[in-house]
Amino acid sequence: MKELTRVNDIRFLVDKLKLKHGSMTIENQYLQERQSNNLYHYLKNQKDKDPLFLMLGEAGGYRGCAKTGIPFTSGYLLRKSRLFAKYRKDLMYQDIEDLKEKTASIVFSLFHIYPEIFDKIIMFNAFPLHPHVYKNKQSNRKPLKEELNDCFPYLDDLLLIFDRIDTILLIGKTAEHFFNEFKTRKNFFSIRNKTYKTFTIRHPSYGGKKEFISKMKSVFNLKMSNQRTLL
Repeated sequence: MKELTRVNDIRFLVDKLKLKHGSMTIENQYLQERQSNNLYHYLKNQKDKDPLFLMLGEAGGYRGCAKTGIPFTSGYLLRKSRLFAKYRKDLMYQDIEDLKEKTASIVFSLFHIYPEIFDKIIMFNAFPLHPHVYKNKQSNRKPLKEELNDCFPYLDDLLLIFDRIDTILLIGKTAEHFFNEFKTRKNFFSIRNKTYKTFTIRHPSYGGKKEFISKMKSVFNLKMSNQRTLL
């Protein structure tokens, strides 16, 4: 019965995302079966590992999460990364272009050396959908404050499902500002009786790769290995 409840909670979150309306500047990728299926199976499999960390990004990008449904990933990674090997059969990626995405590639370059980090975290975005410039889905833009504020309930649901999380990794300033505002909203169950430890980490794009990796190593108390970054 506990297992059934847990799976239904994850399905509820994914279905809730599917109800969000898109617009000329917002693409809801979860209206597509592929993306909603992939997010569901990613969350389900990570839940089995009881992650302690939430890695919170800014928003879905057109080369990455908008195509795959899973934050910080790309079609290339769903095909090739050994970290998805155990449940790749459940993922839908065959019709995604075999493209890399810069941020995802940097993030997984660390995960492939230290897969234990991947196992300890759940990846999500402050704005789970794909914000883009007017009528151009092949672009990205920073989500507006009011758009972000509408997404607090999704984070609340996620933290209630992954109730062992005690540390939030805020990737970039948008995620930092989003979570700081979320903490002030006492109407959300996930923060009423819990205090989360937070780390603000430089976003890996736009020259932030070195700082991102350094901070992540520091948080997890790791020394960079000399081994090759293998998929």
